[in-house]
Amino acid sequence: MAKYKKEIADNLNVEFIHVSLDRDKDSALEWAKKEIFPWLHVLSDKSSKAKLAKYHTSGSVPFYCLVDKDGNVVTKGYQSSFAKAKEFAK
Repeated sequence: MAKYKKEIADNLNVEFIHVSLDRDKDSALEWAKKEIFPWLHVLSDKSSKAKLAKYHTSGSVPFYCLVDKDGNVVTKGYQSSFAKAKEFAK
């Protein structure tokens, strides 16, 4: 969260979306509220409808995938996604 606040939060060219993999909707919502995420939270049962499920291709959690406005994957992974997002602020 600290890295997000420092490098991404004020960047109008980048928007975070959290896609939950939790199968228990109530637990997922409770966790997101506790963490006070400032970004959109999509539940796992809605990720297909939102066309976001196709971007998760890793078994790791959390998984980061930077997607451009046209839905093309720019980069995957924590370090590369944050580095590329930082470039969008320029």
